[in-house]
Amino acid sequence: APLGSRAVSRPLCTVATVAMAVEVRPFGGDAFEGLAEAVGRAQGNDPLAPVTVVVARSALGLATPMSIMVGTGRGAEAGVLFRNAEALELLEKTTTLVVDKTGTLTKTLPEVSEVESTMPRDEFLALAASVEKYSNHPVAKSIVKFASDASIALSNATNIRETPGQGISGTVGDKMVEIARSRESAKSTVEVLLDGQIAGRIGFSYVVREESEILVSELKERGIKVSMVTGDKEDEARRISELLSLDSYQSECLPAQKAEIVKKYQEDGDFVVFVGDGINDTIAMETADAGIAVPEASDVAKEAGDVILAKNDIMLVLSVVDLSKQTIRKVKQNIFWAIGYNSALI
Repeated sequence: APLGSRAVSRPLCTVATVAMAVEVRPFGGDAFEGLAEAVGRAQGNDPLAPVTVVVARSALGLATPMSIMVGTGRGAEAGVLFRNAEALELLEKTTTLVVDKTGTLTKTLPEVSEVESTMPRDEFLALAASVEKYSNHPVAKSIVKFASDASIALSNATNIRETPGQGISGTVGDKMVEIARSRESAKSTVEVLLDGQIAGRIGFSYVVREESEILVSELKERGIKVSMVTGDKEDEARRISELLSLDSYQSECLPAQKAEIVKKYQEDGDFVVFVGDGINDTIAMETADAGIAVPEASDVAKEAGDVILAKNDIMLVLSVVDLSKQTIRKVKQNIFWAIGYNSALI
């Protein structure tokens, strides 16, 4: 059970028991009979009545919700939205942070680094971008932006079919266009097929957020392991991992595989928090003990997250963990003083 319910019920039972013992002593006999008589004396304005009356839920009951309310309020001011109070309570247990690469540790859109094609370059990009404009994936957005920046006109596509973690296809004019991750290249590359034949490849590079290295360092100082999972290729994943000194990483992961990695950490006894932004991350976010969705996350990912970051600042992940720890510490302090208050009056 959440700390809030345990915090109120257990101390209350303890204090009530002490109160009952004090009240029962003059009467002897059965404890319940003594308590009943004590209540009767309270109704008769007996001077000893406060011993029982003071054991109310007010001080103990407010100890937790007041702290949670202040914690969620401070979070909202900082740009952190907690879906429920339990999320704020649980995040202080975090031992492992599993992070999707794109849009979290790196900037949302990768940069197109190379274009190879068997046909005129602009025509090739027009066909690819005309299909990719129907996708919300960062790679798709990057291709569309690259074509738009080059003033390449796009067409409408039909028969759009997208498979999360694999690729997208559609019909442009009389051509069937398929775009999928390259299986041959060790780098971040997609292949573009026209009517089933490879027409070219588009390569990408990811720019690491300046604050990502600070985030990873601060989390490690707090004893939290940081692991990256990505659908990207091995070379790019290893480059990012080494650059940020991550504890571990997994490349070329499909959505279901990300969830399996989370389960493995949980089986090892870790409290896992998953940070993601896309449809590909939804299963892993739901599997984790808690999920954090970044500002540019898809609607599905935000729905799956227990916490939503309202500002485009990855350092807010650290704020989430710290705020949870501070809030629970304050809850415990409040409970201590509430018990002391009740005990003194008894």
